[in-house]
Amino acid sequence: HKMAIVPTTERKYYDNTLKQNTLATYAGALLPAAQNMQEQVAEQQSIKIDTLGTEARMKMNDITNQWRIDNESNPTDELSIKNLQKQYDEVLQSYRGQIDPLYRSQWDIMGNKLKGAFGLQNQEWGIKQKQTNAQNDIVRNMKNYEDIAFGYGVNGNTASAQADFEQSYAKLLDYGAKNLGAETASALLNDYEKKYYSAFLSGMID
Repeated sequence: HKMAIVPTTERKYYDNTLKQNTLATYAGALLPAAQNMQEQVAEQQSIKIDTLGTEARMKMNDITNQWRIDNESNPTDELSIKNLQKQYDEVLQSYRGQIDPLYRSQWDIMGNKLKGAFGLQNQEWGIKQKQTNAQNDIVRNMKNYEDIAFGYGVNGNTASAQADFEQSYAKLLDYGAKNLGAETASALLNDYEKKYYSAFLSGMID
């Protein structure tokens, strides 16, 4: 009864195949665990980015509100807008270190979106604020000219009162048209003449 002899070349083949199969099985068992781990890290970082992103947005909101108060009279000043952007960057940078280096690009994308949204809102606010300022300027100017008209009335200076009214009306209408549009400007100046001349008459009576 002879034992079957496997030729050496074939034995080598068996050994290798077996080794490779064991390795494949081992790697196959490890792979889902590694993938699972990666998914957990990704989820964890995603939640972290979300949480820190909300915190950053709240800080940026406070900075924006303060900036708007400080820049109410000059809402579209380029230098102060640049400075505001710098403050936004500092906030985002202060959180960046808490994110896993592999996921920091995600943080940067989110940060840029945030900055973009704030930038757009500030632009809209700037345009509105400029209009509000222009409106306030016109109202304040009309009031000042009415005071001047009263003085002309006291002195009975009709010629100066007439000249000043015409010059001021043209100036305010032009300024208003440039900043608010012609319709809004003329609506604002609607009863200016009446107020001006009643101030002049009050001065005369006085």
